[in-house]
Amino acid sequence: MKRDYYELLGVSKSASPDEIKRAYRKLALQYHPDKPTGNEEKFKEINEAYQALSDPEQRTQYDRFGSADGGMGQGTWGAGGFDPFEVFQREFTGFEDLFGGIFGGSPRGRRGRVVERGDDRLTNVTLSFEEMARGAQRDIILERLRACPTCSGTGAEPGTSISACKTCTGTGVVERQVRTVFGAMVHRSVCPDCRGEGKRPEKLCKDCNGTGRAHQRDTLRVKVPPGLDDGTRIRISGEGEVGPRGGPAGHLYVTVHVKKHPAFTRDGDDVRSTLAIPFTTAVLGGTAEAETLDGEKSIDVPRGTASGTEFRLRGNGIASAAGRGEKRGDHIVTVVIDVPKRVSTEQEDLLRRFAEMKKSRRFFS
Repeated sequence: MKRDYYELLGVSKSASPDEIKRAYRKLALQYHPDKPTGNEEKFKEINEAYQALSDPEQRTQYDRFGSADGGMGQGTWGAGGFDPFEVFQREFTGFEDLFGGIFGGSPRGRRGRVVERGDDRLTNVTLSFEEMARGAQRDIILERLRACPTCSGTGAEPGTSISACKTCTGTGVVERQVRTVFGAMVHRSVCPDCRGEGKRPEKLCKDCNGTGRAHQRDTLRVKVPPGLDDGTRIRISGEGEVGPRGGPAGHLYVTVHVKKHPAFTRDGDDVRSTLAIPFTTAVLGGTAEAETLDGEKSIDVPRGTASGTEFRLRGNGIASAAGRGEKRGDHIVTVVIDVPKRVSTEQEDLLRRFAEMKKSRRFFS
């Protein structure tokens, strides 16, 4: 089971973005694998935690669901394509000097190769009110760049070899000396020939022209957890576009839209609706049938029920997103008295007699 992200960074759940960044930078430098005090597993965990908590939307999802993926991710490290060194590089500006001064090497230190991550993709799903309440599945058709089937993403023509880049001698980085007012300095940059990969195919794949990617049309089954608000964006790790020549894939972001229901409204995990009951039922008591997400449910209406009285049907509401769908809210029914617009002569006589009786009782009281 994954440790708490706040605990990993050593901050409280109310920590500000600046406090989270300061904590991350301190720990990232401490545990970077290229330092004597490094710990690669710890470094991965710290970067995963920071990636989630530094993004306001992902942090909100993590606080609510216990996952930055809204309960849908395939794991942010490994199969999901998460690269902790990419997060590290992005957060430390002037990383060439940082690595040159601290680690004495290329922008990736001993790792050398710079991997380019694929782009993220965005899509939308629309759910009915009932689907939102219970959770749903959708088959989404995506057109995206995935690994070239001919070269399996390597960018090399099948049967040919991949060798170290001659320009950068396999480091992925080129260096040049520049003179400044402070003296000679070494400027490091990504190799323009291999784009930081440190290797080049002997012969480029004809189908993808060496990019290792090809447009594909896929159908992806997306599981939408119950209880999400309209406009919630969830992330599916590694289902975006793949990076060039075997680079990790970006993410797929799915925005959930929920249709309005003609009779139900949402109140947290509760459902609210209004039920009209006859005047006689309100006065004499009886039963009434209320429509819920689980079909019709009987309500016992006591004598003398006033308009606006609420009845709570426990466990007939929305499956809680925070509880992973195992707990449901309630259905709250507000009754209103149905006053007939037209009555028969006999009914009118009875009502007049009833009104006179009430007047007489008030007079003698």
